[in-house]
Amino acid sequence: MTGSAAPVTELSASRARARRQEKIARNPDAVTRQLVRKTTHLRTGASVKPPPSGADFGRMLLRSLLAIAFGFGSGLWLSWVALRRSREMARAQHWRSTSGRILESAIYVDRAKRQKHFRVRYEFTAVERMEGATPRASGSWFFSDRAQRAFVARWTPDQTVEVFFDPADPRKSCLDRSDRSGITVLWVMAFGAIALAAVLSWYLNDDLWRLLG
Repeated sequence: MTGSAAPVTELSASRARARRQEKIARNPDAVTRQLVRKTTHLRTGASVKPPPSGADFGRMLLRSLLAIAFGFGSGLWLSWVALRRSREMARAQHWRSTSGRILESAIYVDRAKRQKHFRVRYEFTAVERMEGATPRASGSWFFSDRAQRAFVARWTPDQTVEVFFDPADPRKSCLDRSDRSGITVLWVMAFGAIALAAVLSWYLNDDLWRLLG
C-alpha cells in the first residue's frame, strides 16, 4: 500500500503543475495580479489592491467623467436657475400692484407618478383682464410637502388679493415677492449636487489617482 501511494501522489502533483502552467499561458496578467496580491498580503498581513489594468483604467475614467458631467453639470445648471430667479425677484420689487381675485388654489396628487403639484390661479386687471398662475416670485420649489401645503392654504377661491405685475409685460405677475425660500432650495440642491459629484469622483478615482501617482 505504501509503495503504490507514492506514484499516485507524484502523478497528482504533476497534473497540478500542468494545470497551473496552462492557466498562466491562457491569462498571464490575471495570474500576475493574483501573485502580487498574495505576496503583498503575506508581507503586510493585509490585502492590497493590485494596480488596475488598462481596461480597468478606462472604466474608472469613464465613470469619473460621467460623475463629473452629471453632478457638476446639474449643480451649475441649478446655480444658473437660482441666479436668474434672484434677478427676476429683484425686478419684481419694483412692479406695480393692483387688486385681484383668486380663481383656484389647490394641491393635486398624481397617483400614477406618485407626485404632488399645486396650482394657484388668479385674475387681475392691467389695461385688460389678465390671468396669472405664478403666485411666488422665487419659484415653485419647497423644502417639504408641509411647506407647500402651508403656502397654498394662504389663498382660497374668490379671495381678494394684491397682485404685483410688470407694467412693461403684465403677463409677468405674482402674489408673493418677499418669500425667497424657493431660491434657497435651488442653492441647496446646487451645492448638494456639486458636493456629491466631488465625493463620487474621489471615490471612483481612488485607484486612478494611485495609478497616475
